[in-house]
Amino acid sequence: MREMSKNSRVQNAVKNVGVAGAMQVITILLNFVSRTAFIKTLGNDYLSCDGLFTNILTVLSFSELGIGSAIIFSLYKPIANDDKIKIGKLMNLFASAYRYIALAISTLGVVLIPFLKYLIKDVPNIKEDIELLYILFLANTVSSYIFGYKRSFLIANQENYIVILIQQGMHVIKIVAQFVFLIYTNNYIIYLILNIISTLITNIVSTIITDKKYPWLSEYQKNKLAKDEKKPIFSNIFSIFQYKIGNVLLNGTDNIIISVVLKTSLVGFVSNYNLIIFAIQSIINHTFGGLQATVGNYNAVSDVEGKYKIFCKLYFISNWVFGFVTVCFAVLINPFIADVWVGKEFLLSYDVVIALALSMYISLINTIPSTYRTTMGYFKEARMCPIYASILNIALSIMLAKIIGLSGIFFATAISRYFTFNIIDPHYIFKKGFKRNSLKFHIQFVLNLVVLVVSYIITLLCVNFVNIQGVWGFVVKSLVACVVCNLLFLIAYFKSPVFIENIHTLKSFIKRKRND
Repeated sequence: MREMSKNSRVQNAVKNVGVAGAMQVITILLNFVSRTAFIKTLGNDYLSCDGLFTNILTVLSFSELGIGSAIIFSLYKPIANDDKIKIGKLMNLFASAYRYIALAISTLGVVLIPFLKYLIKDVPNIKEDIELLYILFLANTVSSYIFGYKRSFLIANQENYIVILIQQGMHVIKIVAQFVFLIYTNNYIIYLILNIISTLITNIVSTIITDKKYPWLSEYQKNKLAKDEKKPIFSNIFSIFQYKIGNVLLNGTDNIIISVVLKTSLVGFVSNYNLIIFAIQSIINHTFGGLQATVGNYNAVSDVEGKYKIFCKLYFISNWVFGFVTVCFAVLINPFIADVWVGKEFLLSYDVVIALALSMYISLINTIPSTYRTTMGYFKEARMCPIYASILNIALSIMLAKIIGLSGIFFATAISRYFTFNIIDPHYIFKKGFKRNSLKFHIQFVLNLVVLVVSYIITLLCVNFVNIQGVWGFVVKSLVACVVCNLLFLIAYFKSPVFIENIHTLKSFIKRKRND
């Protein structure tokens, strides 16, 4: 290892982003094939059960306590300084922590078993024992913490592309195996066991590759952190723990609320839309997540003005990308489900689609502020934010679900997330990181939202003029949506200084590449 140059940071960022994007596209395509086989062979009741248990285990995953984020953050400096002793001590702490996490999740998961009957409003029509299925879900969650800690060193060392290749490669193999077994056996138990096997193999391979690339890790990992060295790490862990409790409650309770307040069978319908949202978010998270270590490294050596300029460029790009994705999702999701995928009987109403799209946008648009807050080390400052969001979300979800139905749950998530995460994260990075007031940023967000709404309305009107049905109709609608939405964004932003600066940066990059 050595201190990274600017070129090294850029090259690693490009690798991380490129590999993440390519692997995720392949995985998404296979996920759709697997989900189609799931629906055709097992049906909506199994799909509802799958979605509900996934949500329950997501809530239990708060046992991770934020240890991963805190130690990855702690690794940035010793990696930059080639401090192998400190790296070994941190990895020793990480290894111990993951063992306790696995034990904690196992215990909490088993304790929850007697309460499953209260979370399922209408018992799904499935032949397997509900408790057995839940235990298999639990086993998969626990297995993710077995041999899983060493990949975090690769992530901190800007080698996230290796982790992604392993994870997504194994995911592809798993999806193919699940597809084959579903088609030929219709056996849900085997389907879940393949999940567990895939998770374990992924972690074992990650560990083997890390050990092979960095054989010195095992030697230095025998060292332990002193009490005074643990103190700042535990402080960050505690702050992230508070953050994550609220975060998983916010992200992991929608299906539970749907099941308890409305009916369990709706979870299956929603999960089809969530599969697409998850696919979109996975591509974006892997793509922008590949920049996290690069941003963290840059922030460690740059001045305030430099940090702010890069932030503005990245935020503008993210707003364009996320706005485009949101408009296309809202306009095209129902034609895709009805004409291309599983059929009209699985459609949700447009008010639910708009609520889902808004919730997705509000979540995505905070990606860059959240990345900056994390890489700047502002864990303690925002630790209560998700707790406030989750309390507000649960209260609003129950209330709005009873008033306007299913869409109310997702409108509640969007409202709760905006008035917490999307206010607090920018506040701290502007106040402490950029030494500026965040008011201008929030005004720009409102203007961007207006552009988004207008673009959605005009794009929807243009798409509705297309009278072609079936797959080719969807293709034409997609082309119309892409062209119209981007054209509207270009009209709205082409005179803005940050757009002009991004174009100038792109031209300079292309010119350098031609001269290389």
